[in-house]
Amino acid sequence: MAAAVRVLDGRDPNYEFVGTLGQGVSGSIARVRRVSDGKIMACKVIDCSDNPLLVALATREIHTWSSFATSEKYIANFGHDVTWTERTKTMRLYMKLYADSDLQRVITGLRHQDSIIHPFMATYWAMEIATGLKACHDHGIIHRDLKPVNGELYLLLDMPYIFNEMLWESPTVGTLGQKLYIMYVAYKIMYCEIDAEKELGKQFSAWFESRPPWCHISDFGFGKFTAAAHLSGHHTKGSLGTVGTTGYLAPEVTHHEPKFSVKSDVYSFGCLVYSLCTCKPPPPIATEGGRPPEILQIYPKIFREIIAQCMEFHPDNRPNSRELANRMADAFIGIQNDRGLGDLAKSLAYSNLASVLIPEAFEGDFPLHNIFRMARAPPDDVEECARMIYNAAPYVLGFKVKMGRTPLYWAVRGAGIFGSRFVELLMDFGADPYTKDSYGYDAYHIVSPDNNFVIANLYPKVREALNRYTLPPRAVKQYSHTQTSQREEC
Repeated sequence: MAAAVRVLDGRDPNYEFVGTLGQGVSGSIARVRRVSDGKIMACKVIDCSDNPLLVALATREIHTWSSFATSEKYIANFGHDVTWTERTKTMRLYMKLYADSDLQRVITGLRHQDSIIHPFMATYWAMEIATGLKACHDHGIIHRDLKPVNGELYLLLDMPYIFNEMLWESPTVGTLGQKLYIMYVAYKIMYCEIDAEKELGKQFSAWFESRPPWCHISDFGFGKFTAAAHLSGHHTKGSLGTVGTTGYLAPEVTHHEPKFSVKSDVYSFGCLVYSLCTCKPPPPIATEGGRPPEILQIYPKIFREIIAQCMEFHPDNRPNSRELANRMADAFIGIQNDRGLGDLAKSLAYSNLASVLIPEAFEGDFPLHNIFRMARAPPDDVEECARMIYNAAPYVLGFKVKMGRTPLYWAVRGAGIFGSRFVELLMDFGADPYTKDSYGYDAYHIVSPDNNFVIANLYPKVREALNRYTLPPRAVKQYSHTQTSQREEC
């Protein structure tokens, strides 16, 4: 149902201007505060004084946009509040404010940092946008102007993207899904209050746990209800002057008789994702017989193939939006199991570990130590997290933090709560029970928190687990006779 238009003589008494968000060809975007409840919203201001056609475009946009239910996850939430000021010939559309961020800002920011979008996020966002595009077509709407351009609210992000560097620095072994799980569980369990990097990890793990929608399609000024959105091989002609944006237009819509269809929207989608993955402007328009441009091979093969097909010259060679959404979902599932991505992240050096996983600071900052020291999750989660961290960087097993304490120290100290379970786990990893802390205690002689008893003496299963230790053959010569004698005494 289209929103009713409120006619004003001047300033809108229902909203207070807060600040400008962007400037487009036909108007601007402002941040406003709704007087009734203080909610901060976005206001799209369309100046129709110099171009009467903009009135028709704005009316079409209101009709198209307001037809979506607010529950449509990947379509921007239209506020169903519109005003018209006759004196200035100005239309105002109010909508939800999406974190003051859009896709173009991400692309521009990465380009200035000489970086590229991480494959996980590129695939995830592409899946969301493809699903939103499918929702448009299922609704009988061809968008006709899909793009990431800043200032006109085309492709909105529900929260700023600040995780790119963190994702590139994730562990280098295992599948991407395992890497993300390491980060998620580690930050879920760790005590994280003061360090900025940990706070970043907490934010990412909070999103990763529930994965609320991130990308939202908006701006339906050129959108058109048409049967061509439902019927394969059908198209609709352009109207109301020039439609679309150069660089994102399919070849068949650039002629004097443009033919817009589901497939032309899919072409725009391909150009949009190409720009996201290369941080470059959209590619030159496809030509007959030419090959679609390629994105970097660091992105998964299935993902690259889909984007290339979207930018084919002939519409018949492109997927429709349903096929596109399904294949993007498959690509996202596949990327989490792609071991090849392990080679993309920065190497984990012994002295320079990935800060998001194993930061170097004061005691307790190392997850493999901390998950046993301050375990707040079920034992199964703690054990799984420990396995992931160990598989990513086995050498953390021997790390000593303040007071010379290793992960095994905290596992033994926690025996009163978890028994011998974590001690057994670390011994299976190859932990050395004879490593001494600053007080000269090895794992056999660690005392309880109240210093009343030796833990290995009180818990036979802990001692039994410690006795599993077998010195690696190559390390035998490094141990003195004294250490060997100590083992026999214990």
